[in-house]
Amino acid sequence: MTTEPDETELDAFFDAARRQPGPSDDLIARVLADADAQAAAPAPQPASKPTRKGVIDALGGWLTITGLAATCAAGLAIGVALPSAVMANSDGPLAALLGGESYVAGFDAAFFIQDVGVSE
Repeated sequence: MTTEPDETELDAFFDAARRQPGPSDDLIARVLADADAQAAAPAPQPASKPTRKGVIDALGGWLTITGLAATCAAGLAIGVALPSAVMANSDGPLAALLGGESYVAGFDAAFFIQDVGVSE
C-alpha cells in the first residue's frame, strides 16, 4: 500500500520548480512565429458532395457492385421461392436429406404435442 506524501514534501518540489528559469526568449519567438504562420494559412475547404465515381470507388469498383447486385438478386429469389418449395416438397428430396422424415411434418408434430399436451 502506498502512502500519500505530506504537504511539506510537495512544497519542496513546487519550490524547486519555481526556481527553474522560464523558456528562453528565442523559444518564445519561434513559437509565436509558428503560431502566426498557422493563423495565416488558409482554412481547409469543406468536403464536396460525393460523386457517382466516388461512390463506385468506395464500394470497390464495378466488379464488386456487379457481384453485390447478383448476390442480392439470388437472395431475393431464394427468399421468395424456397418457402413454397419446402412446403410443396416436404416428403420429397428434403425428407431424403433429413433421413426419411419430413422436417415440416416433424416441426408440425412437435407443436401439436406441445399444444395438446400429448406425452410420448
